Amino acid sequence: MKKIVYSVIAVLLLAGGYFIFRNGVPFLGNKTTETNLPDILFLTSPVTEFTGKVDKVSDKAIWVSGKYSITSVPTLPNNPTNVPGQVITVPPLPPTKTLSYKVNIASYTQITRPDFTVVYLFNKNTPTPTPKLTVNDIKTGQVVTVSTTRDLRSNTSKEVEAYTIKLQPLMNKLTGKITSIKSNEGMIILKAMTPGRALMNEPTSAPVENEYAVSVTQATEISHLEPADTAKTGTTPKPPKPVKYDITDLKEGIQITVYADSDVIDNRKIKALRIEPAADFVSSKLSASSTPTLPPKK
Repeated sequence: MKKIVYSVIAVLLLAGGYFIFRNGVPFLGNKTTETNLPDILFLTSPVTEFTGKVDKVSDKAIWVSGKYSITSVPTLPNNPTNVPGQVITVPPLPPTKTLSYKVNIASYTQITRPDFTVVYLFNKNTPTPTPKLTVNDIKTGQVVTVSTTRDLRSNTSKEVEAYTIKLQPLMNKLTGKITSIKSNEGMIILKAMTPGRALMNEPTSAPVENEYAVSVTQATEISHLEPADTAKTGTTPKPPKPVKYDITDLKEGIQITVYADSDVIDNRKIKALRIEPAADFVSSKLSASSTPTLPPKK
């Protein structure tokens, strides 16, 4: 009977020792050894930059989460080991993982957005510089790219310090039809489909029609390339010629493309840097100007 009791005690001691070896000594609070976050260990290259959607914004931090697709390398169901007669089974990788981090904004963190350029036909083409950005320019729902100086695979918490935070470029191009125009006030009312912003590993939202108040100033360029004439056989075709218009040339019902000075997704009142009328409007204007005027009958 004693042998049975001793055997049971020995088994319990071995089991307890194995548990402590695998999980650390219990009831020691924060003294257990820190380990890497398992969600990111499937990535095989250093991770010092990640892209995700902003879930929350505070004065000195943002919370970012992003879905990452996993493309597994084809492997055999069982890979042989060095031990004769033993094999290991390779488990299938999940299709996606969601990585979430609290991103702290330090004094050295740079928040940037790409400059946008409007291609003018007459005015000087210069990039519109983006002013210095702060955490106040980051909104929930935006997609950002965060870079760090540390490989996130070796990080032991879901909290990192950002070296740079890059915002998506502004969507400043809009195409629609003029529903109302007040030339003397420099105002155009435009009905256009607001473009959807692309999100990583998520479907792009469907465009929605909205009404825009477009301000036209003296600096606004209204222009289009004149359609090139069909070249005769054996001759060199002439390049398209730029044509400049005035706001009084525009009419209700025509389609125009507006290049604005701000994001057209978030703003319904925009200032036009350049307006490009549709090709059919340009053709009709050219036809009207080239039609000879007949003298009045006597």
